[in-house]
Amino acid sequence: MTDRQTQQPEQSVAPNRSPRARRIVVPTIVLVVCAALVALPTWTVVLAGAQWPLAAQLVGSAVAVAAFVALPAAMYLGHRPSAEGASKDAWARVGDVLLGSVWIAFVWSALSLLLRLGLWVAGVDDPLRSRIVSVTTVVVVVVLALWGHYEAMRTPRVRHTTVRIDRLGARFDGLRVVLVTDTHFGPLDRTTWSHRLTDAVNALEPDVLAHVGDIADGSVDRRRAQAAPLESMLASAARVYVTGNHEYFGEAQEWLDHMENLGWNSLHNRHVVLHRGEDALIIAGVDDATAAGSGAPGHGADLARALAGTDPSMPVLL
Repeated sequence: MTDRQTQQPEQSVAPNRSPRARRIVVPTIVLVVCAALVALPTWTVVLAGAQWPLAAQLVGSAVAVAAFVALPAAMYLGHRPSAEGASKDAWARVGDVLLGSVWIAFVWSALSLLLRLGLWVAGVDDPLRSRIVSVTTVVVVVVLALWGHYEAMRTPRVRHTTVRIDRLGARFDGLRVVLVTDTHFGPLDRTTWSHRLTDAVNALEPDVLAHVGDIADGSVDRRRAQAAPLESMLASAARVYVTGNHEYFGEAQEWLDHMENLGWNSLHNRHVVLHRGEDALIIAGVDDATAAGSGAPGHGADLARALAGTDPSMPVLL
């Protein structure tokens, strides 16, 4: 280190942003993003060059302003960590639907510029050109939103994958592992979906069943009914669970404990060992990558701790 660096170390260290500055910067960024998400679809569908009747333009603009105000408000009221209850869930449903709808509208409004360019090249003038773009965008957004809801609420598709593990004993050849992930039990009641998922998993007759995170958004008390079918998911050898990033919004340890109560092994930087005759297989799990920065005491991905005491020559399914 040079004398100059020794005498003036403060020049190389950026000061931490003050809490007051964060309270100004973060909401400003959120509002700018919301404004952009709402402005482009409004221009594409309502304003542009379609020359819709004044009443239609006023109604469309009023809807856009309402969405701009409601989106950040509902997301805050529905997802603030300090609250819990039916009111929070209601706001979360409003905010999530608005965010999904506005995002689809923004993306397809941007892509509609290609349609607008194509119509211009083809010699189609305004207002017809802009009206075609406007109507097409609305139809695409509505269809995609409905299709997205259907896909989210349908029983998940099963994808079969063959995994080869070095040193795996012959008695474990053909071991059937079923992975379930991102159940996201939350403000939208997925109890019926959860029962269907359980039936689909049990039909696969797994040897090992693994839930690999993002089990829910909210506390165990709020999501207990939606998660209850997990107790009925069956596996002949082991049921294991690891956290995802959503657990670290505040409920990670609670869900780890609850899954243990339901009869699952919560692999919180730990492992279980399966035996078939003289062959063995280690199944290990670590916390989600976001755990260390979440502030949850004792959490953080730790592979060394997860494999502590195991034989290095044994095969591992992580």
